[in-house]
Amino acid sequence: MDRRLVGALLVMVVLSAAIVLPLITGRRVAGVGSPAVLPDPPKLGTCLLYPLPAEADDFLPDGTSGDLSDYRPADIVPTNPYQSASTAAFGPCNGAVAGEVVDVVQVAGDASARRAAAAQSDVRCRAAVLTYAGLIDVTRTFPDRGGGEANPVRWDPTLNGRHFWVQPDGLHRAAGGTWLACVLTPRQPVLYTGSVAGAFSGGSLPDRFGVCWLQPDVSPSMTAVDCGQPHRSELMSLGTVADTTKVTAADITSSCRQLATLFVGRDDPTAGGALTVAVNPDELADRLRMEPAVDVTCFLTTGADRRLVGSLVGLGDRPVPFER
Repeated sequence: MDRRLVGALLVMVVLSAAIVLPLITGRRVAGVGSPAVLPDPPKLGTCLLYPLPAEADDFLPDGTSGDLSDYRPADIVPTNPYQSASTAAFGPCNGAVAGEVVDVVQVAGDASARRAAAAQSDVRCRAAVLTYAGLIDVTRTFPDRGGGEANPVRWDPTLNGRHFWVQPDGLHRAAGGTWLACVLTPRQPVLYTGSVAGAFSGGSLPDRFGVCWLQPDVSPSMTAVDCGQPHRSELMSLGTVADTTKVTAADITSSCRQLATLFVGRDDPTAGGALTVAVNPDELADRLRMEPAVDVTCFLTTGADRRLVGSLVGLGDRPVPFER
């Protein structure tokens, strides 16, 4: 064989080896591997930064408290306050927020185990909401009628919100994240200012979480509105009189006034007569005589044609928020 041909073949073999060998063995890169640093799970009082869909309590949404730069804007950052994100983003409670973390638990296992744990822990989530808002403290310490007699009404105060569990997103789950966070949000997926923390026990209730309506009384036709919008009345609590033979209408009205005093945070919840502490049904005395048990409603309402533009819960000594 011609020497030049042999030489050319050798060059081709060397070049082929140079091309193929890296494909087989892979390119070596100097460096030392290190584990990814994941953010801490959300904590009690951490805030939800953007609204989640209204159906969030029907499924187990993903959430993260990490750097949001890796997410597409459509995934996590709505273009307006009324648009929902698909991933729960947790962060500091600066400015307007969409919700608050009221409890965090650890749940190991696969997706089915997490969903089952969330469903079974709904009661825990709701209890965490009531504790976080200060309602448990208020009802536990609510004064009796004096002389050791029990309160004539079993009050069941609540707030206008929804609660659901959020799980770690896929990256956090793959790295071993096992937390579930119970999140409290307004009934509608919108932003709000302030905090629900201790609202009924010395704090101030954000308007989005109040129960308000346009009429000065309670009826099937009353129109519910956001407490930040002009309205006449705000709910303090629903309640039940389990034994009507032991109480009078005056007892129930007095109990309602005591409750309003605690919730409003001032000795005179009527603010010198500008507001009225009201109890429904109106014909309470007759109902007590005729029925073994009665459901009642305790609420505050305005007189004349004045309207409110804010929640009265946690008002304290501040001026009544009348519409100007």
